Amino acid sequence: MSVRQLIITSAAFCLVGLVAAAPAETNHPFRLAVDLSDGSHIIGIPSIASVPVKTSYAKMDILLETLRFIRVEADHQTASLELRNGDKLNGVVDLGALDLETIFGKVSIGVEHLHNVEVALGGEEIGMGGEERGMDLDLGGGVKMELVWIPLGSFQMGSPDAEEGRNADREGPVHRVRISKGFWMGKYEVTQQQYEQVMGSNSARFKRSKNPVEKVNWHHAKAFCEAVTKKTGRTVRLPREAEWEYACRAGTKTRYYTGDDEIDLAVAAWYKGTRGKKPHPPHPVGQKIPNAWGLHDMLGNVREWCEDWIGRYPSGSGAVTDPTGPATGSARVFRGGSWIDAAGKCRVAYRHGINPDYADALIGFRVCLPAAQ
Repeated sequence: MSVRQLIITSAAFCLVGLVAAAPAETNHPFRLAVDLSDGSHIIGIPSIASVPVKTSYAKMDILLETLRFIRVEADHQTASLELRNGDKLNGVVDLGALDLETIFGKVSIGVEHLHNVEVALGGEEIGMGGEERGMDLDLGGGVKMELVWIPLGSFQMGSPDAEEGRNADREGPVHRVRISKGFWMGKYEVTQQQYEQVMGSNSARFKRSKNPVEKVNWHHAKAFCEAVTKKTGRTVRLPREAEWEYACRAGTKTRYYTGDDEIDLAVAAWYKGTRGKKPHPPHPVGQKIPNAWGLHDMLGNVREWCEDWIGRYPSGSGAVTDPTGPATGSARVFRGGSWIDAAGKCRVAYRHGINPDYADALIGFRVCLPAAQ
């Protein structure tokens, strides 16, 4: 997929992004507002006209035009249905997945991720329960930090054998990772203004308030997270490496989240090739296009510290759920490439590690918040 094909189709990906509005085809007779089990929500046009339900006495197809609401219970099997005539029934939704057409393309949602489904006919208003798409943290002094919601799901972590620029020792084997809970992530890298407001100092070499803070080691980044936690009452931390790659990909499988070619990288990242081959300092955050989940500068500007010690990827064939990396190590992971890096080091799968005491003008960070905030 290239930058000219930013509409995401998630045939093999369970949840593609949060959708804040229904698709453009408002003349379609049905729209669904879906609250997911992680608290996020999606609005879209269904591919089905009825819902198959097994009750204790019969199997039936409930027409969407007769249905008002479905609530899926915690066991992910039984459901309570409310019809437009006021009738109610309980049963099992006999559906492997719910397919929706959204403004981001097609999304296939496994029934195990459903919580509430509201049906709207024609021009009826539709509810927007669950998490909002964005959230601000108030850092004081009029300084805020924007975050976006990253929904639960699964993805293939690492780079395939044929990917140009691949480091097989660090980036392989490709393995499936499940992210079991949605989480919040900084829309931008932490800026110098935000860092100085919280920590009272600014260590950056290239000083500019809206630039990402740099020349911070891993311990500095952790101390910032702890200070913001104390200031806001919300648990703020560095992203796990798997969370970082999952959020960066946002459902894509290409070298960059905008495509496979370097021309696709140029619209998303400040890197060595942005102005010929001459490196240039970092830029203010948010000037390049975001990925499908609204994250900016994931592939350039400054590298980003992650929580984990660096280690080899698992070699088994089974999926790994919420990996946290090795228990000990000598190098912490950084991701994302920087303003001085060539295109190969700005790939989504590129990973490296360095002593957590190290700091230079190439490394910054962004933050994460767990779902229950």
